[in-house]
Formats: sequence, C-alpha cells, structure tokens
Amino acid sequence: MTAEVAVVSDGSAIPGASPPATLPLLQDYAELVREHAGLSAVPLAVDSARLAAELCALPKRFRAVFLTHTDPERAFQVQRAVAKAGGPLVITDQDTTAISLTASTLTTLARRGRSPSDSRVVIAGARQLPRLCVLLLAAGVGDIVSWNECDAPVFPLHRVSWDADALICLLDTTTGAATAIEPPRHVLVTTADPACHLLALPGLVQAVLRSPVTSLEVEVLRACAMALAAATPPGRRLPELTEPAVTRAVAYAATYAIHAQHHPRRS
Repeated sequence: MTAEVAVVSDGSAIPGASPPATLPLLQDYAELVREHAGLSAVPLAVDSARLAAELCALPKRFRAVFLTHTDPERAFQVQRAVAKAGGPLVITDQDTTAISLTASTLTTLARRGRSPSDSRVVIAGARQLPRLCVLLLAAGVGDIVSWNECDAPVFPLHRVSWDADALICLLDTTTGAATAIEPPRHVLVTTADPACHLLALPGLVQAVLRSPVTSLEVEVLRACAMALAAATPPGRRLPELTEPAVTRAVAYAATYAIHAQHHPRRS
C-alpha cells in the first residue's frame, strides 16, 4: 500500500475564510509535496468541529498530515489528540515555520560572525509560535528573550531588543507595539517570505513516511533547521525550495534524527 500525505485545513487562521475557501491553497501545497517529495498528496478542507475526528478516521494509507492555516492553539490540540488516538502523524505549519525561522536565525548570526551560544535573540510575539523558543535553545542559541505585546507597558520592545543580535518578529510590523522596532540596531528575522512554512515540508514528510515515528520531537525539528541552514547559499538567509539539495538534505537529517530517537546509543 502506497503511503500518502493529507494536506488539511479548516481555514480558522485566515480571517473570514471557510474550509472550502482554503482548497486552492491546499491544492498548491499538495502539488508541492508531489513535485519535491515524490509522494502522493491529497488536499482536504475540514470543518473545525470535526477536525480531530476526521484526521483520526483517515484511511491507513495516510501516514502523515500537513495541517495548515489552522488556529495555532487548535492545531496544537488536534496534533496531540490525533497522536493519542493512534492516528497519522500530524505536522503543523507551526512546526515547519519554526524550522525555517530557526534556520534563518542561524544563517543571520553566522553572517554577523556570531556563534549561537554567544548570541542574544529576542522573539517578539513569542506566544504566536511557542515551539520556536524551544527549537532555538536546541539549536544552541545561548540567550533568548520571549516578548509579547502585553509586556510593552513595563518592558517596551525597543528596550528589550536594543542589544540583541537578532530580533525575530512574529507581529504585524505596521501596527501596535511592533512599530517600536528599530532595525538599525539589530537584524530583523520575519515570516515575510510566503514560502517560509513550506521549505522543510517535502523533506520532512519523506523522512516520516519511511520511519516508524508517531510524534515530532524537538531533535527532529532541530535537525531539519540545521540542514536548511547548511543548504543556504552565501549571502542568503534561507535556500530556495527549488534548489535540489534542499529536500534531500532535510530528508536525510530528519531520517537520521528519527533513527537516533528510536535507537539511542548506549553509553
């Protein structure tokens, strides 16, 4: 039986969007998986109330799900519920975005001649991507500050970030506290690249479909981030997905990390 990937959304992360409205995007993502990972992928728009149940009820040939454009908290809860029920492995766009932002931060620091362990990184809007802080720590960043807009009255962003080596901004930079950002002081890392959440996807699904993995541990995400950083050409923050080495590098790194997760070395 050939393993397949389901590309799923309920549209809850897109203001005013209904599940059917996400289908054109999902079709594009499914085509991306088919083209770059060589895997069969099927787009599915699912109502929010039935999201976990529908994923658990997928036929056994669906070994992995890419859950995208879904409210982050709901996506996290669905990911946990499906894993607990023994359903397919759910990869969220929160996971893949955190991978790309970590890789981008590492290449940014390297271009500045800074090692991760000696660097200070501020995450503005950290609540929107909770796994990012854990992933940056796993990647060796020595000093991380998580900042949210509710902190602004006591700890204004421009003060918190004034001596940072990099500022990762997950906020809308045209409104609210994010307008206090002062780019000349540090390097700004954002999700402005519309393909940011897709770079690691083809290689990651290749790896999980050939492995008995049931959850994505941080070491697997770290391996993907390090592979993306290593595949980035000089002068760039991230590689292009169209570069052939990218998917191969991520797939190899993720497969190795999954194997190490299931077969740890004995001391």
